[in-house]
Amino acid sequence: MAQTAEEAIQHPIFELVDAIEVMNGSNLEKEHRLAQEVAGLWGRAGTGGSDAHSVNALGK
Repeated sequence: MAQTAEEAIQHPIFELVDAIEVMNGSNLEKEHRLAQEVAGLWGRAGTGGSDAHSVNALGK
C-alpha cells in the first residue's frame, strides 16, 4: 500500500477514475487525509461514502 499521495498516484488505476472517495465511516482519519491528498494531486473530485458493510457499521 502506498504511504504517500505521491506514491499512490503512480498506480495506473488512477487513469480510469473520475472521483476518489475521501470520506468513509469505516476509514481512519489518516486514510481520509491520504485520499484527500491523492484527489488533490490527481485533480479528481472527492466523494463521501456512507454505506454499511455490517450491522455494527450502521449509523457510523
